[in-house]
Amino acid sequence: MWGLIIPTPKSIGADRLANAAAVAALYGCPAIVVDFGTAVTFDIVSARRNYIGGVIAPGLEAMTNFLYQRTALLPKLSLKEPRRAIGRSTIEAMLSGAVFGYRGLVREILARIRAEQFPRRKLHVVATGGYARLIAAQLPEIDGGSSTPHSGRTADRSESQFMIWLDAIAAVEQIVLGTVLRNWAENRLSSQIWTCH
Repeated sequence: MWGLIIPTPKSIGADRLANAAAVAALYGCPAIVVDFGTAVTFDIVSARRNYIGGVIAPGLEAMTNFLYQRTALLPKLSLKEPRRAIGRSTIEAMLSGAVFGYRGLVREILARIRAEQFPRRKLHVVATGGYARLIAAQLPEIDGGSSTPHSGRTADRSESQFMIWLDAIAAVEQIVLGTVLRNWAENRLSSQIWTCH
């Protein structure tokens, strides 16, 4: 059983609730699920299995596309792992800023959530979404991430295990989203607390 305890439950998207249900079902609680999509979302489930809120930041592609669209000379990027922090061309410099900078954004948000909500607790942090492989695989703060940043490999799981882990979250998210949460979000959201068995 898990619950939803927030002041405005109608404001939470069904996709974010599906992520929270999936992380609780697959990994246990307390947990944070980071979804690297159009926006990057951080959804938090307490030790008591309650959805307690989250964080939304601009997505990696949205940020890089903004630079391309709003500047005269910066090109559109194909996002991939930079070779080094100091770029020797405009594209290398942009890749470095985008990827390493985005990892810094994710690392800082996770640190603040942990300090605010879970200062002395074991916490599951999992990732899903289109840029999870690029960003999360190199973050030791995320389950399955590398303990040696920028190594290009995951230390705790092989590449195939890491992708199975991402696929499992996505599959559970789709099942939950397609059944329970879609009905709940459209028809049954009338109180501040929702409980699902």
